[in-house]
Amino acid sequence: MWLLEPSRKPLNVLTKNVGNNVTVALKNRVEYWGRMIRCDGYMNILLTNAKEYNDSDIVANYGDVFIRGNNILYISLDADTPPVPFKKERKDEDEEEEEENEEA
Repeated sequence: MWLLEPSRKPLNVLTKNVGNNVTVALKNRVEYWGRMIRCDGYMNILLTNAKEYNDSDIVANYGDVFIRGNNILYISLDADTPPVPFKKERKDEDEEEEEENEEA
């Protein structure tokens, strides 16, 4: 049987990152970016200075946001900057492909 060291268990890793910026992606494709100030055993998370992103476009700025753990898809712990716009990247890639097709 494979066991994780106590320091590598997901909840322990999460609690060690309290006070750091995180990006939290929800199952409905909404993302929140902010400083995690609290988490619990259910992975409920409290963010401060949170920003809401939908398709990586900023939707709203909030003070504090409580996110229920069962709605979370994933948590990015190394989030020094807000999410990168996905739509713009895809648009740029599509434009590059069109330019390549025109050259051919």
